[in-house]
Amino acid sequence: MSDIENQHHNQGEPEKAINDKRRSFTKAGIAAPLIMTLASRPVFGATCLSDMLSSNLSNHAHQSVCLGGFSPEILASPDSMPTWEMAGFVYGFIPKTTKRELATLDTKKRQLKQSRNSESDTVEDFKTWEAYQGGDRFNQHFTRHSDPENRHFREVLNGSGSEEFKILIAGAINAAYFESFNGSDPTKASYIFSVEEFWQIYHGNLKIPNDVPLTTYIEASYRDGP
Repeated sequence: MSDIENQHHNQGEPEKAINDKRRSFTKAGIAAPLIMTLASRPVFGATCLSDMLSSNLSNHAHQSVCLGGFSPEILASPDSMPTWEMAGFVYGFIPKTTKRELATLDTKKRQLKQSRNSESDTVEDFKTWEAYQGGDRFNQHFTRHSDPENRHFREVLNGSGSEEFKILIAGAINAAYFESFNGSDPTKASYIFSVEEFWQIYHGNLKIPNDVPLTTYIEASYRDGP
């Protein structure tokens, strides 16, 4: 099973995270059945927008199966690049000079490990998000907001800036990733909303029932905690 598939099968958030998100939904005015769904979901259980729009929450037998996606903390790491690529977004690239440096460091680490029969703590691993350049920028996609620094997605996700920006990025990547991953197979679980629905909500052309903020809905559905 691949890392991505493992992430799909991970258990939900710890009880504290669920309680925090439950309070957020209570403040936003979402009905009790949705809160019960969030608290009881073992593997799936994220509430689909289609169910909310069609008022099917009162009948659990007819709810669709949706996945909650990856959190900003998961997507901030270079390890999530396959998810970005499948979603059609660019995390960034490593300059050729840096690639050569990384290859040299890997060789040194292997040699040190073999000679000491242990992991070396003398050679740093520079395979971090700071090593990347280019990629999608926040202002390129989210035109109703403005990032004064015009940062790339990975810079926003790894930075100390607006949590709202991070959540929006996660929503966009997750929606596109699951559409690409599942294709047109109706038997596979989908994300909480489609790409089209995400951008319609973002641009104010579609409302989540009870006027729930887009970021609140996305954040409450994460499959993986920080």
